[in-house]
Amino acid sequence: MKCSTHLNADATAVCIHCGRALCPSCITKSESGRVVCSAACSAGLLQTEQALQSLRSRSVSSVRATGYLAIASGIVFGAFGSFEFYNGIERLGYFLLPIAFVFIVAGVVYLRIAKKKQEHDTAA
Repeated sequence: MKCSTHLNADATAVCIHCGRALCPSCITKSESGRVVCSAACSAGLLQTEQALQSLRSRSVSSVRATGYLAIASGIVFGAFGSFEFYNGIERLGYFLLPIAFVFIVAGVVYLRIAKKKQEHDTAA
């Protein structure tokens, strides 16, 4: 493969943003240390990396919110299940209490996933 600018030179890298073939004299590094062909590609790559980081952050927030919502739902189901045992409607209590347990366990799992995703994203 030949360089896209110097047609007689062999390419040794490819621009991470636009995909152009680059010879050693055309290679520049972006702020993140990746190979790019120009300042425009470096700016475009920076913008893309910032957008991805924003998506990662929102993803962690969404998973955390889902965990808290599942735990709150489990508490509500547990309260209603206990209330039905108190009122003598045991069948409904036997139905609601396992659902409460499942929701609370799912909430804890979601919170652990959010924590791991946040640790992974801060390390990356």
